[in-house]
Amino acid sequence: MKTSFISALAFIILGFSACDDSKNSDHVQSATLPDSELESIAPLFTDISAVASSSISKIVDQYLLIQNALANDDGKSAAASGKAMATLVEGLDMQSFNDAERNRLLEEKESLEEYARYISESESDIEVQRQHFIMLSESVYGVVEAFGGGRKLYTAYCPMVENNTGAKWLSETNEVKNPYYGASMLACGSIDEYFNTL
Repeated sequence: MKTSFISALAFIILGFSACDDSKNSDHVQSATLPDSELESIAPLFTDISAVASSSISKIVDQYLLIQNALANDDGKSAAASGKAMATLVEGLDMQSFNDAERNRLLEEKESLEEYARYISESESDIEVQRQHFIMLSESVYGVVEAFGGGRKLYTAYCPMVENNTGAKWLSETNEVKNPYYGASMLACGSIDEYFNTL
């Protein structure tokens, strides 16, 4: 218990340090740990159907495109991927999930579609897209926590988002590329866990 508290405290301090430093230099990298030092999380459901797995993977694909677009300050691409993601969520074949899986997915489905659509409708205002991405990330995290995402996914966290309330996002790589600040503070944040869904 004491060790995990110290690890969590170190993670928070490293996160704040990385963000503070990146204000002053475009070349400062956030503190990242090797995979062996990160918490590994297995999904709740490990035997979902091939159709269900493919559907989840396609939704995660679009989410990652939104994440990368926002990190690159590209609101137009974020909007296009938001639209594609909303369409995928709307068209989910819910019968490809068993009862327990379906019930868990329904906890996130409305939010996934809603915030993906908001991002698609806010092409002209990337800051609005980023606000919606906070909630979208929470829902995608819930989906990946339950079903995986068809690949290894890292959880990144930036303590400065939302007036220092903090927000997380998922990434394909163990490298912080902050979608909430883009080029202004690209390395702001830290990574402390990954979903081992390979």
